[in-house]
Amino acid sequence: MSDIKIISNLQTLKKNLGSEDGESSIAVLEWEHLCSLSDKKINLGFYGIYLIIDRCGKLLYGTNVYQYDKDSIAFTAPGQIMKLTDIPQGEIKGTALFFHPSILDGSHLAKKIRQYKYFAYSVYNSVSITKNEQLLILSLFRQIKELSGVYKGHKLNLIRGYIALILDYCNFYYERQVGNRSAERENDILANFEKILNNYYETGSGMQLGLPTVSYFASQINLSPKYFGELIKSHTGCTAQQYIQSKVIEISKDNLLSGRNSIASLAWELGYKSQEHFSRVFKKYTGISPSNFRNKAL
Repeated sequence: MSDIKIISNLQTLKKNLGSEDGESSIAVLEWEHLCSLSDKKINLGFYGIYLIIDRCGKLLYGTNVYQYDKDSIAFTAPGQIMKLTDIPQGEIKGTALFFHPSILDGSHLAKKIRQYKYFAYSVYNSVSITKNEQLLILSLFRQIKELSGVYKGHKLNLIRGYIALILDYCNFYYERQVGNRSAERENDILANFEKILNNYYETGSGMQLGLPTVSYFASQINLSPKYFGELIKSHTGCTAQQYIQSKVIEISKDNLLSGRNSIASLAWELGYKSQEHFSRVFKKYTGISPSNFRNKAL
């Protein structure tokens, strides 16, 4: 942990950026101001919402690379580790809103904010937005910036109201991206999934690595396991693990019908721990045992 710079509040962050503004609860900053913190691992003690207008370097998030595009929004929560590297030359376009959890104390947001999935460490895909949505979020950032100073009474309620509005808009954009990706995009992912699964068994990975996992497929398609799981759920109605298992069973059916392997050998090739394990799962999905399935077909 010695190579990680801990920045617990906004006052410390602004001092690192050379700002004289001592406000420690909330800040709206341009991406270009954050460049001085590049190539350093940082543990931020506050929430961050990053409006990305153009490419602004590589963002390392925990042990992963945050997948983002221009015209999108990225998110970090208190205690998460981030690192900005490979800053491009020239103008960097983007704006970030930072706010300390203490500014929400005593409000319904203090608890509700934990329900927003896009702050989770397991989500490292930015949320795409339109130009009009970008302008809307930017206008809300600016409203907060204009209310800078001591946050008490009505001013504090206004600030919290703007934060709540931003969080709800971001949740709408996030849910839309997860649930309403274009049919072409979803079909591409599912088609790639089929290719990866077939290749997994054609190369003998089942015997070496066991049954394929959700994390394995997500990494192959460059998605976070959480996002991959939500995409599969929205498209198929079942969990990613159930979907993978059902596809493995379909492969096992083809092998059983070919009659080239014993059931024990097939279970091993597919990555099951034992013939009994394979038989139990096969019966769960088909209603009959592998041997009965083979005998019935023959």
